[in-house]
Amino acid sequence: MSENQPPITPEEEREIRETLRQLSVPKARPEFRAKMKSQFTEAGSPDVYPMTSSNTASDRGFKRGLVWGGLAAAAALALFLFTQPASSPSWTASVTNGPSELVVDGETIHTADSQTLGANATVYNPGPNALVIGIEDVIQCVLAPNTEIVLGTTTKDGKSELSATLDQGQMMAVTGPEFPGLTLTTEEAEIRITGTLFGMLKEADSTCVCVFEGKVLAKLNGELITIPEESRLTLFSNQDPIPMSLYPLSLKEEEMKGMLASR
Repeated sequence: MSENQPPITPEEEREIRETLRQLSVPKARPEFRAKMKSQFTEAGSPDVYPMTSSNTASDRGFKRGLVWGGLAAAAALALFLFTQPASSPSWTASVTNGPSELVVDGETIHTADSQTLGANATVYNPGPNALVIGIEDVIQCVLAPNTEIVLGTTTKDGKSELSATLDQGQMMAVTGPEFPGLTLTTEEAEIRITGTLFGMLKEADSTCVCVFEGKVLAKLNGELITIPEESRLTLFSNQDPIPMSLYPLSLKEEEMKGMLASR
């Protein structure tokens, strides 16, 4: 099912806007935001290269992905928000804009209502509507059509946290007050998230990571590097990564940050 996705159309953009207007904003405690802000401020950032133009198909695809991601961010939602409950996390999934389908562990479910997912489920959204998955106080997620992700858990520094594998498609995530950490992998990348708002696009031969707020750690050649706020990194399966580059925030991304600040 891994294919390059076609450019987003005006009609699809309108549908996404309508979908996002119907989604609620995840709750977050002021002390959580203050803690995250302090961590992000003290962490510092690596050298960042000036943005250069690129005509690669993957880079063009990521710019298109940011359009979708910016719309999702404008509603302060994303693909992965996680918690650390005492027992296995209780994921739920729902489809917006009426009845649709989702595929869980290979089984097609026809639904217009909320569905409970297992902690290690493989979830595929065949479309045509956006799919929202999440855990209360941890993560609210929006999966674009033709997106597949595998949920899981892992252990980091002796502590249990969430893991996921993005096989294809587009996702965004904003972390909630009970977020324990997330390791997100694709064929090209292993990304470590500790609390942020980010977007990812997985195409046939590349992974693009965009950080809107906070920071994300990426493992390259066995070493962790920091992708700072308002930066992006493109990784290919058969060549060196494109250097990190600053990018100007779009109007929708500015709106997104404003909504996050008001939570």
